Amino acid sequence: MATNNSVTKNQKTNIVVITGNDETFQNLLSIIQKSDDCGELSGITRSVESIIEQLQTTQLPHMQQITPLPQNFSLTLDDYNRLNSVKLSYDIAFRPTTAKQTVSAFGHINDRRSGLLYSTSLLYDLGMKLITFIRSIPEFEFLNEQDRFILFKYNSPLVLYMRICLCYDINRDLVFDPEAQSEECAIACKQLSQYCYGEQLDLASTQLFRSIKNVTDDDPIILQLMLIILTFTKSLSVENIVENEQATFINSKQVDEAQSIYASLLFRYMIKKYSTYYQAARQYSQLIQKILQTQMLIRTFQQFFQEQLVDTRDDELNPIMKSILGLH
Repeated sequence: MATNNSVTKNQKTNIVVITGNDETFQNLLSIIQKSDDCGELSGITRSVESIIEQLQTTQLPHMQQITPLPQNFSLTLDDYNRLNSVKLSYDIAFRPTTAKQTVSAFGHINDRRSGLLYSTSLLYDLGMKLITFIRSIPEFEFLNEQDRFILFKYNSPLVLYMRICLCYDINRDLVFDPEAQSEECAIACKQLSQYCYGEQLDLASTQLFRSIKNVTDDDPIILQLMLIILTFTKSLSVENIVENEQATFINSKQVDEAQSIYASLLFRYMIKKYSTYYQAARQYSQLIQKILQTQMLIRTFQQFFQEQLVDTRDDELNPIMKSILGLH
């Protein structure tokens, strides 16, 4: 693809500066903002990687690429208000409503099955808070009831996983929410996870938590926005709709447009954070790749639950969690 870049080198700073009407960057913006594949994570990843490859063709060795930020890439006052609204909604939805969880909650666990059932009860509580958070997003509330139901039912496992990732503490190597649980309880939860899921599956999950935190520089705003973006992801829902012969979306375009708002906001936030198009695109692409890996791991967890909790009664496992985990 041809570009009209003017590439110069600042002799004092040793930095490459790209100026001019750059078609490459305009294509990148169009991918992030409005794409026919905006509901497809893999489509976004392939497109962004293609743009990165083009950027690399103009990159000098060991140099950083910088280009002046066009106005449509800058965060506006409305953007900052939206970011603040997302953060406030998140804090309200996930604030503790009960006393801190302690190790006494594990007293009834005597085998793997009871441990898994206890884990799903924690996921149910988390899911209810997730509903509160998502329903505070205007674009979600504007959708019709059927589309909201489809998105939450089929996307919630991945979104719940990302919420858990938000609580992962790299230094402690623990999923730890200090406002909701004691550190002793967090350690017990980790041991329970290793016992219930096996060390291999637990290790894969921990490594993914760590890599996502590294890719995002442990920035909660990025992952909070991803919770919303993943909620609006049609590709995850459509596959399950076909498999289960469920009703499809009533207003597919509206779902795409809602996701596009927050995908664009996230990318422009990352440009602000990393200062360059190139680094923002690189980090964005790596994050999407981690999300795709997470999607595969979630399917493994779901299969595990389906094998271990087959024929579970409604008085043992909440019907909502049964539906989310695919335990029909």
